[in-house]
Order: sequence, then C-alpha cells, then structure tokens
Amino acid sequence: MFSRYRIEELLGTGAFGEVYLAEHLNLKVIRALKCISKCRDIHRTAVREADILKNLRHPAIPIIYDIEENDECVCIIEEYVEGLSLSSLLSDKEKLPIRQITEITLELCGVVEYLHGRGILHRDIKPENIIYDGKSIRLLDYGNAAGADDRRAPAMGTKWYAAPEMYTGSTSDEGGDIYSIGAVMLTAATGRKDIEGLKEIRPREFAGIVRKCLSHSRKERFRSVAELKKALFKIQKNKSVSDTVSLRIAFAGAYPHCGTTHCSLIAARTLSKAGFAAVARECNESRDFMEIIGAAGRVVFDRGVYTADGICMIPYYCGCAATEYEDRFDRIVCDYGCVSETNSEEITSVDYICLVTGAKPYELKRTKALTARLSESAEGISERLYTVINFAGRVRIGELAAYGIVNPVRITYQPEPDKYQYHCKGFVSEYDKKKHRFKK
Repeated sequence: MFSRYRIEELLGTGAFGEVYLAEHLNLKVIRALKCISKCRDIHRTAVREADILKNLRHPAIPIIYDIEENDECVCIIEEYVEGLSLSSLLSDKEKLPIRQITEITLELCGVVEYLHGRGILHRDIKPENIIYDGKSIRLLDYGNAAGADDRRAPAMGTKWYAAPEMYTGSTSDEGGDIYSIGAVMLTAATGRKDIEGLKEIRPREFAGIVRKCLSHSRKERFRSVAELKKALFKIQKNKSVSDTVSLRIAFAGAYPHCGTTHCSLIAARTLSKAGFAAVARECNESRDFMEIIGAAGRVVFDRGVYTADGICMIPYYCGCAATEYEDRFDRIVCDYGCVSETNSEEITSVDYICLVTGAKPYELKRTKALTARLSESAEGISERLYTVINFAGRVRIGELAAYGIVNPVRITYQPEPDKYQYHCKGFVSEYDKKKHRFKK
C-alpha cells in the first residue's frame, strides 16, 4: 500500500488509528498518512470525513490527496500540518492575551464561515483541533462534520465545547459551531472550563461576546458566524484590546553574578501567567539565554522568539537586539547583565528599572552608590526604580530601610515555577495557584 511513500515516523495514535509522517518518493514532499483498521466500523467515519474534505479548498483546511485501502485497513493521505495545537499552547501559558485570542478567533470564524457557506457543520471545534503556528490557524478533524443531508446524524462532540442541543438529539445547525467557538474563547482567556470564568474577562465587551456565544438558547446566540466576526472586529478596534500599552522593564545587576538573568526570567514567566504577552529579551553578550534554551525540556521557535518551558525568550543575536520581534508583546523584560558605562544610558531610558542585588551589607553599600549615580544621570528615576533583593527573606527586607535602599522588593526561589513569588508595585503581584489568578 505504501509503495510510493517512505514512512518517517509515527506522529501519534487516536480514535481513528495511527497517523504517520511520510515522504512521497517521487515528489519529495511530506504527507500525513492516517491508517484505520477495517476491524472497526469507525473506518466508515474516516472515509466520510475524507469525502467531505475532498471538495473543500481553504487555507485553514487540510487537503486530502488520496485514499488507499486493502482487506485490512483504509489509509487516508492528507496534507501534513505543522504547528502547535491551541491546547498545547494553553498548557504552557494557561491563558492567552485577549488581543491574541481575538486574532485567532477571527481566523477561526473565517474557516467556519466558509464551511457554513457550503452547508457543512464542523460539530467538534475545540483547542485540540486548532493548530496555530504563530501566524495563522488550521482547523482539523472533520469526523463529526455534517452536510445538509445528515444534520440529524448523532454527534456528541466534546464535553464543554459541544452545544447543549447536541446531547438532546436535536437537529444540528450553525449555532452549535458558534457555541463551540465561544467555549474555545473562554478557555483561552481564562484557562478554565467554567462559565464563572466570564467574571474574570476584561474588557467587558469581549466577555459579552463570549456570553452570547455560550447561550443555552440557540435563538439568543449570534445568528451567524458573520455576525460574530462583526462583533469581534468592533472590539479589535478598541484601544483596550488592540493597542495594549507596551512596557519595557530593565533588569540589571549592581555587580557581576548577582542573579540578573534568573530574576528577569522569573519576572517574564510571572507576567505571562498574569495574562500579559510577556517576553524576556537578552540585552547583553553573555549568551546565557541560548544555554538555558538548549537545556529546556520543550522549545518552540517562531519568528525570532524561543518559547522554552513556557517562557518566551529573545536571545542576543550577535549584536542585533532584534527589536522587530517585540511587536507581539506588551511586557518586555530586558536582561542587561551588569550595569556598566556602556549600557547605563539605555537602562535609565526604559519604563521600569529593576536593580538586582544581594542582601549582604557590602552588596547593599555598592547598590546604594550605584543608585545615586544612576539618579544623577536621569531625573525622576526614583519613581520607576526598584531594588530587587535576590534570595532574601521577609525579615531581611524589613531591615533595608536603614541602608537607604530605594523601593526594595524581593524575589525568592522555589523548585516549582508556580511557587515563584515576585512582588513589585506597578506591573505584577503574587500568583495564587489555587484560584488561577493573581492576588490584588
């Protein structure tokens, strides 16, 4: 059966069977081979999915190239889609910025509108079936899809993402897909599968759109995907969503080897958990970021930005700071290494300055002198400068007033990332893991 293909690897297994990555021997192109055993009636569903897809042509829908079968199995040969599923992205970040969710949802609406225009319902829209490569989405898995002639066919969908009427045996319609889109939006915005999560969403206009999608009554939902798109375009123009203020936060050591990189990465991760689009940018020549990325358990690269163990990072690109990679982020944590004559002017020009130091008397003395020197070079710096005391207890923080330390805060290290605590008035507060939110 596979005489024209060379199997490269097993991509995964699922309800349908095994999916392989294969190369076409003559065309030298990569394909995905979905193999389903005929021992189960589910192979009929897979063939039906292929029959639906063969006549569809949309950038977000995978292409079906061929179907081959023998006495034992059916093999569907389709386009190989690269990228991370939205569920994988959410497992790293827990939730996404509203601006990014709006962009993803608008693309999702585009492909669903295309399907509805051809009388096809997807009926299983969920994060696992949405592939995102940082630029665009692909909508997969049409095993539950229905055309105009089979909308009464049973399709349970997936719990939480399936509309209520799918559990009552009612005829499917476009409102079911709209409900699923709303469930995806809520999960992406809050990290929860709970309607109570609507209370956490800001701006309220966005929450209102999600609430309307998730109405139990089909008559109260958006009448069409086109109407939903119109509402999303309206809030995309709202400054609270599309023009999020970008803050630059400088981390710089008062002396070498005081833990500046450690502190900056914790700050970037904590900001991401707070719902900001945060990135850590290496602004020194240490090349520490690439060593950290190389040792990370899971790394994704997208347009100059590495995501390593849930932290977005821009390493030092041989003298090029790569500022063009920052346009996707609203919190930019800059690791300047140690303060020096060459970088002090740039450090004092950012929105917030975090001067990293230890808590020993001689370290604090050097930090106080450095703070005075920076204050002389830039007016009003004391209002946006924080002294980050690395690895210091609460008792020690209370004693720092005697040293004349400006805005002292502390950062402590624990083995589990969710136990990182970073206290700094103005841009972040303590993360409460049980309630999945930050304390006010």
